[in-house]
Amino acid sequence: MILVRHGQSEFNVIYGETRQDPGIVDPVLTELGHQQAAETARALADSGAHTLIASPYRRAIQTALIVGETLGL
Repeated sequence: MILVRHGQSEFNVIYGETRQDPGIVDPVLTELGHQQAAETARALADSGAHTLIASPYRRAIQTALIVGETLGL
């Protein structure tokens, strides 16, 4: 089992700057988050992964889609 955290989200950016909950309920990935997901996918290319499971949050689904596309899942 390989666990992967989602890439950077809008929530992460605002919280990182202010240390206050920005109240974004279901944030999407930032451009950096998309890049992080792509880097993760490349790192997993030879892992033998054959199944992806993601939470229903958009940031997790976006990350899983990027990883899944790269891995052919």
